[in-house]
Amino acid sequence: MFDESKLPDVVRLLERRQASLWHACQLLDLAAYLRLGGIASRLALARSGLAHGSAQTDASDRILFHLDDIGHGFAAGWATIPALFGPITLQVVPTALTDASEAHFNLRSAASMSLEPQGDSLSDPRTVDELFWYEAGIGFPRSTWMRFGDHLQGNFGSRDASSIDVLVTPRRNGTIALSNVVAVWVEPVTIDGVQLIDLVSGLCDELGLPLRIRRRTMIDPARAAVWTDMGQLLRDGPLPLVQLVNRADASSAFRGWATEMGGGGRRAVWEQFAGRLHDGTLRAVGCAAASSTVSGPHGDAGFWSRSRRQPIPIDHAGPSRERVATLARPALRVCGHPVQDWDDGLCYACLSRARSAWRYPEDAPVRFG
Repeated sequence: MFDESKLPDVVRLLERRQASLWHACQLLDLAAYLRLGGIASRLALARSGLAHGSAQTDASDRILFHLDDIGHGFAAGWATIPALFGPITLQVVPTALTDASEAHFNLRSAASMSLEPQGDSLSDPRTVDELFWYEAGIGFPRSTWMRFGDHLQGNFGSRDASSIDVLVTPRRNGTIALSNVVAVWVEPVTIDGVQLIDLVSGLCDELGLPLRIRRRTMIDPARAAVWTDMGQLLRDGPLPLVQLVNRADASSAFRGWATEMGGGGRRAVWEQFAGRLHDGTLRAVGCAAASSTVSGPHGDAGFWSRSRRQPIPIDHAGPSRERVATLARPALRVCGHPVQDWDDGLCYACLSRARSAWRYPEDAPVRFG
């Protein structure tokens, strides 16, 4: 466990690597965070009375972060289920840890457990370096690549080590301020023409919060079809994978992926994922589609504030953004691919190949992306 005396060392180490913290959530979670002014613990969400997408019943005062972008693997075509806790991922600067009273870096995933510290939590800040594949001096992005599975077990001598979870206890009000958020990454979820990213943009606009919102590009194009089918097939409620494998109304990409996920002990993980996705996001997106409240390029999230399930939004001007990570890079040719998620016109796949040519201003050490 790292207390307040050790956390500054951890922050410096992560900044030297230009690493980020990552927090996945559902649409209802994000709506609550925006009204509370920060990423909130389950206990803070429960006390607020705001609707949220947490499927767990324990009211923990901790917030779950990761040291790598857990949504990237699915987008890249890996044999995995999307981010378990939701289709919206908040990228957060390491200095957010200075708002915490303690942080536990666990060597086992808390995905299916309550957010309680494990016995194999790190205690020496220097050991955080051993969580990564390469030395910090190798440069971004390889300086941020994480070890997992057998490679963690070899480094730490723990047979139970699998992945890295960071359990953070906020110092004040059970929240980590939104001013620490570098970007909001949104999966390509769509129901009846209503896009999740439009609802996210509408919420931020409604509350006057200038967050940087980006749609996640599916590096493997087939994964976009999988997301589309998941949104449509689960809109009325979660279903087991065995019922989805041979659905005639699903794409071949989805059926192939579902067949692969049906083995290897992933069925239980799917049930958690599908239940959380429906309760925390798809039901709300479907509600927006049914009530036709979304209009214009960014949508209208007014149904959130008008919903009887939500208390009146907190009236505030939003946190200041003193640090905004901006890109500075040598001139690169625009790739011309149809999907463009970035201001410079490069798609995610081409952007990944170009990352080694990037450099960052001194006042924005955290890489964007």
